[in-house]
Amino acid sequence: MRSARITYVDALNHIRHQGIDGEEVFFSNQEKKLFLDIVKKEAGKSGIKIFAYCITDNEYQLLVQNTSGKLSEFLKNINKQYSMDYRKKFGEKGKIFFDRVFSILIQDESYLKIALAKLLLTPVRKGITDRIDDYLWSSVNEYFKQKDPSFPDTKTIKRLFQTKAQFLRYHQNFKIDDVLNFYPGYGYIMGDKTFADQAINMYSTMVYKKRSDRSIKTSKKRIAPESLISQFEKEKNINLDKIDTHSFPGKRLRGELIVYLREKGKIPYKVIAEIPFFSDIKSIYLGRLCCQTKKRLLSQNIHTKKSKSHH
Repeated sequence: MRSARITYVDALNHIRHQGIDGEEVFFSNQEKKLFLDIVKKEAGKSGIKIFAYCITDNEYQLLVQNTSGKLSEFLKNINKQYSMDYRKKFGEKGKIFFDRVFSILIQDESYLKIALAKLLLTPVRKGITDRIDDYLWSSVNEYFKQKDPSFPDTKTIKRLFQTKAQFLRYHQNFKIDDVLNFYPGYGYIMGDKTFADQAINMYSTMVYKKRSDRSIKTSKKRIAPESLISQFEKEKNINLDKIDTHSFPGKRLRGELIVYLREKGKIPYKVIAEIPFFSDIKSIYLGRLCCQTKKRLLSQNIHTKKSKSHH
C-alpha cells in the first residue's frame, strides 16, 4: 500500500481508500462495524486524532490530525488487519484495497469544514440516502450528544458549528467547490499557495530528518527526492499517481525511477523506501531492483547502438 502523500506532525489530512477497481469491501453492517473497531483501536495506539469517518460499501474516508506523525503506519495497520479478517472470512487472496491511498492535506479549520462536508455528504452523493443524519456508518450523529464520545474527537467540530441545527444547515446548503490544488510529487493540498509552499518545506524537512547521521554530516548536498521525482515525471511525460505498479510497464517504470534517484541525487535506499510510490517495497529489495534495472537499461542501450550501426 502506498501511504498518504504529504503529511507531517499535526497536519490535517482527508483520507480516502477504495476497494480495488471500486469493488465492495464492506458488504454488510458487520464488516463496517469490524473496520470501525479496528480504526478506533489503532488510532489510540498510533496517537492519531480522528475528527470524522464515513464507511460505504466500497470505500472508507477519514478526517484526521497526524498528531503523532505516524499516519502512514496507522493506515497500513488498519488496512492490514481488516484485509486479514476479510480474506479469512471470504476466502479471498491478495490485496482488497486499491494500491494508493487518496490523501488531501488541509490548511486549517476553515478548510476543515469543507473537507468535513465533502466526507459526510458522501452517502447523499452516492444516492444511498437523502439526509446525512440518516446514514448509520458515518460520524454525523456523534457530534452533539449530551456526553462527548471517546471516538471520534468531537470537540473541534462542535467548536466550529456550535449547535446541531447550524451543523445540519451548513451541510444542507453546502456547495462543493473545487478548492483542491495538485502539486506534482506531493499530491493534493486544500489551501492557498503560501500554505502549500510552507507545507512542502515542512514535509521535505521531515523526510530529511530521517536520514542517517552519516548522510546528514555529508558536506555535499543532495537534491531533494521530490524535485527529482518531478523532473522524472516531466521527462517521461507521466503522472506517477496514474501508474499501475502491478502492470509490467509500471514495474519497469518503478525500477527506472530508483535508478534515476540514485544516479541523479544519490538518494539513500532508506529515503526512497519512504516515498509513497515505493512504500510497499522493503528497502532491502530496492538495491536488487536497481541493479536489475541498470542491467536492462545497459542491454537496451547496447542493442540500440548495434541497430543504428547496421543502418
